[in-house]
Amino acid sequence: MGFDARWIKWMKLCVTSVEYIVSLNGCNIGPIIPSRGLRQGYPLSPYLFILCVEGLSKEIENMAATRRIHGYQISSSALAITHLLFADDNFLFFRATVDEAREIKNLLNLYENMSGQAINYHKSSVFFSSNVRRDKKQEITDILGVANDLSGSHYLGLPSLVGRSKKSVFSFEIERILNGYWWRINASNMRGIRWMAWERMCRSKDRGGLGFRSLGGFNIALLGKHIWNFIRNQNSLVSRVMKARCFPSCHILQARKGDGWSFLWSGIFEAKEELLKGFKWVLGNGESINIFKDPWLRGKQDYYVEDHHSYRHMRIPQNNIPDRVAWVGIKLGSYTAKNGYHCWFDRVNHLTEDELSHGWRRLWRLKIPHKDKYFIWRLCKNNISCCWMLSEVEFDTMLIDDLPKWLLQTLCSSSTEIITSIVTTLWGIWMEINKVVWENKKLEPNIAMSMSNKMVTEWQTTQIRPDIKGPLAN
Repeated sequence: MGFDARWIKWMKLCVTSVEYIVSLNGCNIGPIIPSRGLRQGYPLSPYLFILCVEGLSKEIENMAATRRIHGYQISSSALAITHLLFADDNFLFFRATVDEAREIKNLLNLYENMSGQAINYHKSSVFFSSNVRRDKKQEITDILGVANDLSGSHYLGLPSLVGRSKKSVFSFEIERILNGYWWRINASNMRGIRWMAWERMCRSKDRGGLGFRSLGGFNIALLGKHIWNFIRNQNSLVSRVMKARCFPSCHILQARKGDGWSFLWSGIFEAKEELLKGFKWVLGNGESINIFKDPWLRGKQDYYVEDHHSYRHMRIPQNNIPDRVAWVGIKLGSYTAKNGYHCWFDRVNHLTEDELSHGWRRLWRLKIPHKDKYFIWRLCKNNISCCWMLSEVEFDTMLIDDLPKWLLQTLCSSSTEIITSIVTTLWGIWMEINKVVWENKKLEPNIAMSMSNKMVTEWQTTQIRPDIKGPLAN
């Protein structure tokens, strides 16, 4: 690789001068000199590993350049891929021939001898295309010394190969399980009351939800990161390969899905369609923008041109700066998964700011225990089994017929002190009602009020951080 002999000598000293000393019952035993490698956790270790793998990578490129092996092309115009490196896991691509299998085997043997690293063939797998004969598969497998088939293996806990059907691989209902866990549904028979649908719980707290993330929506937001990387890093390997295969003659935002596309591109395309309204074009030289089909016109809510009168008096910049894509509503125009998720969620649920948002925000900002706030949230959503009993409680000689509605109006209009008093009182009364229902005790509202006020006062006292002045005591 062209390193100086003195530098190589230094690296060998680091590797061969490692010693260990073990402390046993107060006595030091050692030194223990290992036969190879650096000690665990040594900061130079990953760099040496990267250098060794870089040598392997260069040799694979040389073999491809001399046509001893041939990489995999996703399309006729795409870049040929010979290898992909993920930490200490490598993916090698070559034609299913005996000659190329022997070239790969000789290369791996050379790498083991030169680096001192051993390849674990028992954990290695091979995958063949569907048009390779069975006897040819067996012959190549014997040459490589690999016994496992990649089709049944897993990588980082997920299947190495994903077919066209998502449900055949990811057939579990995670959100349903999370909903049941939150409402304490019996896991063995799935019995119990789901007081609210998961979609409503995923709304933000100022929209009446609990702020959970929809896993499907968050997956779309994360796929949006890939779209943004395709836009910003067009020279990266994955961008060049995907463009050559999926949108060779247009921009990714103008791409069409087509028929028979892969599971990967189908997911990215779906995310692109869901997040399309969040992207806009920033006008440069105008060469990449379709005037009537792309969002680019400033001053319009959706950035689209309705007719030629919309841009007739607009000044077009006279420069050679290329057009670029930006994310709407962000000062720097950079996409983030958080903004993508909110864009998707608001579009799917058609949520807008309403008059109750202020009340919800005030509830969650109260300086009271979180269980009290959660209780009031459930009460406003009318999903507490004893809610009808609380509705018959009399406040200031006024009988409240619809407690959730009255409480939401109070959250919007009353002062923080009054809201805190009402919330703590309702919490105490609800605790007493549970004692009446489940322990056959007599309802004593006065005791409930005093106990709830005392509990809130103690909680607020524990939240105060004392000011520590002067040097700390020894």
